[in-house]
Amino acid sequence: MDILPSIEQKYKNYLKPNIVFIAIVQLTDVSFLEVTRLTYPKARDQIIERMDLSIFGANGGKMFPTTDPIDINVHRFLNELHDYDLIMTGAPLFTSEACKQIAYEWEEGGKLDQHRSR
Repeated sequence: MDILPSIEQKYKNYLKPNIVFIAIVQLTDVSFLEVTRLTYPKARDQIIERMDLSIFGANGGKMFPTTDPIDINVHRFLNELHDYDLIMTGAPLFTSEACKQIAYEWEEGGKLDQHRSR
């Protein structure tokens, strides 16, 4: 399920500029974040990266179980994960400058402490 428009709306200043497609792909036994980037602006060559979403856990279990409908897992990805979660797990979405800024805001700017106190 294509989520690029939602990701662009949420993180437009952080995204790698050559991303052309972002999706949640759900198979019978695994859910992936799939990111497609162009190698060069006018080329047809693409780089497709898939990240197994089982790296994210919730309440001692999987956050993105394949037994749940994909709509629910997309909602979780878009609404329950923070930019800090994404950089700490290596999601291939953000520029290196954006990753540094996000880390600074969370670690030095107090967002991490605020999140932990909830």
